[in-house]
Amino acid sequence: MRLRKTNWRKWTALFISALLLFQLLPLSVLAEDGHIAVAAVDAMEIREGGLISYELDNAFTDLEGHTLTYSETNPDGNTSTTPIKNGTYYYTNPTAGEYHPVVTAVCENGERAELRLTVRVTPASAGLDSQYNYDETPAESVRVLVTFSSDGIPILGNDADRTPLAGKWITVPYFDLANQGLESFYRYATENGRGSYVGTQVIHRPTAMHLFLYMVGVYCLGLTPQQVTTGSVQITEQLAREEAVLNILGEDCFTPDGMNALEYTGSATSTYMKQFWGHGENLMYYRNHVYPLMSPGWGSTSDYMLLSDGDTIDLAMFSDWGFYNHGGFLSFASDTYSAAAGESVSFAVRTFGTSESTSGNADLFHPYGAAEIMVLDEEMNLLPISAEVDENGIGTVTFPAAGTYYLMACGENAGTTVASYAPAVAPVTVTEAQTPSVIPGDVNSDGTANAKDAALTLRYAARQLDTLDAAAGDVNGDGSVNAKDAALILRYAARQIDRLGA
Repeated sequence: MRLRKTNWRKWTALFISALLLFQLLPLSVLAEDGHIAVAAVDAMEIREGGLISYELDNAFTDLEGHTLTYSETNPDGNTSTTPIKNGTYYYTNPTAGEYHPVVTAVCENGERAELRLTVRVTPASAGLDSQYNYDETPAESVRVLVTFSSDGIPILGNDADRTPLAGKWITVPYFDLANQGLESFYRYATENGRGSYVGTQVIHRPTAMHLFLYMVGVYCLGLTPQQVTTGSVQITEQLAREEAVLNILGEDCFTPDGMNALEYTGSATSTYMKQFWGHGENLMYYRNHVYPLMSPGWGSTSDYMLLSDGDTIDLAMFSDWGFYNHGGFLSFASDTYSAAAGESVSFAVRTFGTSESTSGNADLFHPYGAAEIMVLDEEMNLLPISAEVDENGIGTVTFPAAGTYYLMACGENAGTTVASYAPAVAPVTVTEAQTPSVIPGDVNSDGTANAKDAALTLRYAARQLDTLDAAAGDVNGDGSVNAKDAALILRYAARQIDRLGA
């Protein structure tokens, strides 16, 4: 049967409309019931140990407006302990190759759709020497400089003293991890200080795991060091104190709300702190201002990270789950500073990016000119002492009086839920201003008493000079500078006498 002309036009219009509607939809595969569209996603590439984050709402669309929930149904090499959080997919892998993880979306009606990703993992650099450097010799304790922060500002402990955990020296004792039920995380020897364990004898030296157990026990739970080291209180079985955690500016950071003080998951060399300080897992820690490595592209976890005297440990907790992609750890060029009262201290602020942690480039430290600089006293009170940095992160500050101070550099958005930079803290020791020492007879301050000084002293005595260093010129100690002093200086210069001064 032949269609009428008007019907032909009608069907043509409907076809074109349907084609245009299809073109407006994402290039996709529809679930069997047609409710969930899945957009094609280009292949993604990372280095070994790198991290991919992908917003799943960019790939999945429920055409009937249903709410979608996501799960990873085939990790295919993904070692991320939290593959999906708040609709974002996270993928990391320590081994080069091509992988095809699968994420499944389920709508509230129960319909399902799958997204098969392509991830290419390329070999990572071996990293910097400073990202390793683990001393595998025994040590009964180590003294390290610790800063714990939340959303870019150091925190106060939840111990009775509310101890400021900013640039604080901590002596970490070695103790048997079995006392805390963590003997599966013993540290053994490696080959050349990196890679997998090759030894069978436990190394009796504190690791970052010892430090974290000690800090959580003493400063989060308010225990004694002995309760931690002997295991009379099991740290991983304790809830964090319910008091709000404050930063050193007295602001609320978070409330534990039934969270554990510390929860370890994973296995040896792949540990993970699921909960820490009553905070969730969204945290990162650096040693000596760099991301610590175990092997190329693969980070060192706390059980692997041996500590040494003078190490700096920065642990930063964040609200922003994307901090890894655009954040960094700030540091000063020096861990400590010293000066005399009234002297200027020069400093430089730099950052080591969180997302660059496995690239191994020698220039991972970048100047950070956006830092806000604060000066605090020994009790961590903010002082009205100004210090600013230029675009290269360089600045100066002058301390008016002797004492112990702290320089603190905070990144952009510090103290807010979108902060992504860990702060830098450096203790400053300021001594009393030194009175310049006087060399008897050296009236021109060139470091020695000679005939020039004798001539100047004689001219001053004859009132041919208006000023002179009287303390240096009065070599006979009679309270005035006169021709007698000039004669003594000349005799000293001619080695006729051995010394000047009363």
